Amino acid sequence: MSRWGAAAALALLLAGVPGTWAANDPAKPFIQETVVAVQGMLCASCEKAVTKTLEKIDGVVAVQVDRKLQQATVRYDERKVTPARLVEGLQKAGYRARWPAR
Repeated sequence: MSRWGAAAALALLLAGVPGTWAANDPAKPFIQETVVAVQGMLCASCEKAVTKTLEKIDGVVAVQVDRKLQQATVRYDERKVTPARLVEGLQKAGYRARWPAR
């Protein structure tokens, strides 16, 4: 393998491109990111409540909530939770949520 071929192979491996062993390693969680529309957040307390609601859901890795945009960006392990489950959790907490956020 040429020097450039080896460098390209290493770059693909490190980037986790599907088809490489790193991307298919069952020991590593498969993390996705999605945006959920969340209507009804009026203040900082609402923002915190939405954040805590989402963080309590098993499989959620990170949450960033923006009440001005009325949305939550959620990183999650797709083997443990789905976007539909995120919406369900927010609706149970009293928020109007939908996915996809458009």
